[in-house]
Amino acid sequence: ITFLFSATMIALVRIDPMEEREHQTIGETVRDLGFGARFIWKTPILRSMNLVKIPVLISFGMENVLLLPFAVRALHADTSQYGLQEGLTSVGFVIGSLVMARVADRLREGQWLVLSYLGMGLLAFLYSLQSAVGVAIGLIAVSGFLNAPSFVAGRLINQRNTPREMRGRVFSTSYVVRDVVYLVGMGLAGLADVIDVRLLFGASALVVIGAGLLASVLPGLGLPAAEWRRAVSLLRGAAAAPGMAAARAATLADVELLGSYVPALSGLTPRDRERLASHARVREAQPGTAIMRTGEAGDRAYFILSGKAVAGRTSGEGEYRSLSSMERGDVFGEIGALTGSTRTADVVAEEPTTLLEVPAATLKGLMAIPEFGQLVLSKMTERLSRTASLADLPRFGGIDHRELRQLRAEAGGEEMLAEIL
Repeated sequence: ITFLFSATMIALVRIDPMEEREHQTIGETVRDLGFGARFIWKTPILRSMNLVKIPVLISFGMENVLLLPFAVRALHADTSQYGLQEGLTSVGFVIGSLVMARVADRLREGQWLVLSYLGMGLLAFLYSLQSAVGVAIGLIAVSGFLNAPSFVAGRLINQRNTPREMRGRVFSTSYVVRDVVYLVGMGLAGLADVIDVRLLFGASALVVIGAGLLASVLPGLGLPAAEWRRAVSLLRGAAAAPGMAAARAATLADVELLGSYVPALSGLTPRDRERLASHARVREAQPGTAIMRTGEAGDRAYFILSGKAVAGRTSGEGEYRSLSSMERGDVFGEIGALTGSTRTADVVAEEPTTLLEVPAATLKGLMAIPEFGQLVLSKMTERLSRTASLADLPRFGGIDHRELRQLRAEAGGEEMLAEIL
């Protein structure tokens, strides 16, 4: 009945016929997947996530098939108990997803992956040792709950680290890899005909635990606890931290250095380079220096030429959310510079950091470069979706929409600006 209701609702939707602009051949599909694979490999956090997901998905594919023979052979469960096990796993996942909607921004995505994989691996190992049906069902239900953080974190990593124009290729490549390795795991479940199902399930669980440990050290995913505590400590002292020292005039060499980190700026004409150098300033920030504070007026953006800074948003109770690290080539402060709103986060130098300070008017001029405009608008959309809440709406209510639409037209970011507006 529910499927019939859904089909009826879909049938009532009226959509204009899609105009087929080009015929997608097998060769073009393979080429697109190749583009996606190369982008994933060149992006550390995407490469790390996809590498660690391979053993995890093989294990998941195996465990999914082994649940039935394990329930029958090891737990001596009947069909209703097996069905309850499957149902509660889904219920646990739904509950976990609802919880993640409230707490996802309290940790970095990589940390959620680590916690999720370690938790699921440990519970799966305990499950492989069980003989009591009730305890086994409880363990597998909690495992479904712990699956939600890895699912949500994986989606966030893909969305926040992939430019919009590459998302179709990158996501398709990820899905192909996911489905292939999952099928490999399902095929390996046939080993249960020659290997004890408990032993096979336990080995699969250990692989997931190993993947969680690997994720804790891979680039972009892992963040040592000491580094995390240091970042939070720096941000908590942002209000009383010293500000940056006096700036010096930027040079063409500074602009050239920035272009080597930001390919979208490498195509600047000599005249544009001179204009940028004449308006920009270079600032040095020692560790612990407050570069930006929440609520300050934002009339300039910053590009990191060297060093590292940490950004976060306080909950008002001393806790920081949406914590992120930024290194050379990263830009921040663009939301305030382009919209005229106040700063949305605290930013503190984590190590000696050199910054190129760009006034709002100059940044808006750079938005005329399509590649750069797309890059900045993508960053704005991501950060607004991560940090903005209902309480922020009054702050963004004063944005000059006509000016933003002009930026949108110049940068070609119609969809992204539509989301911001």
